[in-house]
Amino acid sequence: MSEVASKMSKMQTSIITIVVLSVLLLVANAPAALRTVGNLQHGLALRKRNPVVVEWDIQNELIVPRVVVEGVSYALKDVTGNNTNISIPKKLSKSLPLPKPVIVVGMPKTGTTTIKSFFQQAGYRSSHWRCQSQLTDHNETAEEEFCGTCIRNAINQSLPPLQTCGGYDMWAQLDFTLPPDNCIFPQVIYLEEIHQESPRATFLLNRRNMSHWFHSVDNFHHLGKRLIQCQGQGGTPMLVPAFEGPEDKDAYQDAIVAWNQHHVQAVREFVHRHPSHALIEIDIEDPGTAEYMASLFQTTAEFWGHKNQHKSVEDTNATEAESN
Repeated sequence: MSEVASKMSKMQTSIITIVVLSVLLLVANAPAALRTVGNLQHGLALRKRNPVVVEWDIQNELIVPRVVVEGVSYALKDVTGNNTNISIPKKLSKSLPLPKPVIVVGMPKTGTTTIKSFFQQAGYRSSHWRCQSQLTDHNETAEEEFCGTCIRNAINQSLPPLQTCGGYDMWAQLDFTLPPDNCIFPQVIYLEEIHQESPRATFLLNRRNMSHWFHSVDNFHHLGKRLIQCQGQGGTPMLVPAFEGPEDKDAYQDAIVAWNQHHVQAVREFVHRHPSHALIEIDIEDPGTAEYMASLFQTTAEFWGHKNQHKSVEDTNATEAESN
C-alpha cells in the first residue's frame, strides 16, 4: 500500500507541476493589456473585501463595469474589452433587486439623461438635476429647484436631504455648477450625510473614456472652466488655474481628468468604509451596458438608449450630463 501511495503522490506532484508551468506559460504569452492591469482577471472576476482595485487600463483606456455588494466585487467585463457573459452570478442574484434609492455619484457629462430615462421607464420615481424642495413655497426660484442647492440647504438646516428634496427612488444628477457662489457636488461633499439618512442606498458610478469625457465637458457651456472654479471641494485636489492659450490645453485637460479620477477613487473608498451600500460601476459608452443594467435592475434593455442629443436653452446653467 505504501508503494501505491508513493506512486500516487509522485503522480499528483507531476500534475501540479505541469499545471503551474502551463499557467506561467500562458501569462508570459498573454497580451500586454491583460498583464498590465494588475489583479484583474480575464472573464468574470470575484474579489472579496477589496473594492478599491485597479479598474482602468491606461494603455487601452478600458473601463471594467462591475458591481460591489456587501464587500464582494464582481467584474462583468474582461480587460481586453470583450463582453463576458453578463448573466448575474447566483451569489449576487440573491441580493437583487438592489435597494432604493439609486443615487448617481459620477461626474457631469456621463450619461445622466440616459440613466434617468432608463429608471423612469422601469417604474422608478426619478429626478434629474431638478428636485421638489419642501423648503420653499410655490414661488420658489429656479435656483432653489436644483437638487444640489436643495440638498445643501437641507443639510444646513439639519434636515434629511433626500426626503426633504423629493424622496425619489432614483437620483440621476445631484450636482449644480454656477460659480462662484453655487458650486455644489453632493456626491463629493455630502456622501456621509446621504449615508446617514439612507445607509443601504445603491450608488451608481457612471464613467466613460476620460479623453471623450474631457472633450464633452470642454464643449458644454464652458463647463470645464466652471469645474475649475469648483476645485477643492470635499478634499479633491486643487486644480491649476483656468488656461487661456492653446499651449496650456494639455495641462488643463490633465487637471480636469485628475479631478475626476480622484473622485472615482474616493467613491470606492467610501463604499469600502460603508459596505452597506451596493456600488455599481458602468461605462456609458459600452454597448453591453444596456444588458448589464437590465440584468441588475431586473428590467428590459430596451429602456436604455442615447438621450439628450439636442440640448435646450433650459440646460445652459445646469451641469446636465450626457455623452456626445
